[in-house]
Amino acid sequence: MSTLISLIFHDLLFTVPSLKYVSFSTQFGWDEAITISSSSLMQTSTIECLAIIGRQINLHQIFAIAPMLRQLNVALIVSQFSDIDMIFQSPINLQQLSITINHMTMVDIKRLLSPMTCLTHLTLNIKNVESDMINGHAWIPLLTRIITFQFVFSISKKDDVDLDSFRTRFWLEEKKWYITFDQWINVSYSFLYTNSLLACVVSNSPCMKLVICDKLI
Repeated sequence: MSTLISLIFHDLLFTVPSLKYVSFSTQFGWDEAITISSSSLMQTSTIECLAIIGRQINLHQIFAIAPMLRQLNVALIVSQFSDIDMIFQSPINLQQLSITINHMTMVDIKRLLSPMTCLTHLTLNIKNVESDMINGHAWIPLLTRIITFQFVFSISKKDDVDLDSFRTRFWLEEKKWYITFDQWINVSYSFLYTNSLLACVVSNSPCMKLVICDKLI
């Protein structure tokens, strides 16, 4: 089935040269990846807006075959960040990026975002973040050009969240981004997320909620 899905994806990108928008969705196989053959990596697609729901993808491969991308919404393969020498050559016109991934560090984020000079809209759904990802000060250098920033981070309870770092003038006045921290009682994790993504964090489990928009420091 994975091979068939990959072939269908290949046909969508390369069979119709005039195609600019593709939304590719499956209801199964979330742990499986779309593979792009080495021969396909020698081609380029004219696609500008791409959404892949229900399958993981290798970002290096997508960037290689779709240099005209302006919008991208994908779930990523974690292992692609294991090579610390790998450089992400993103499309020069990429303006909107939405990614879902099981694990990511701040080093990974910096490597990913640094080449994206035109990026203005960023959405991150990360299921297991390191402690350096939950400090608002650390994000500031990466977000100066970003207009819209939305995220949902799943956090281990052993990690301390520096809530005051999200109460600064940068977050509340300059960007007007308001953050909520949900500390779950009956499970081993908590959530940190932007209020605009409140609907993404829904559960019947009791929690202690703190909305970080009450003061400036």
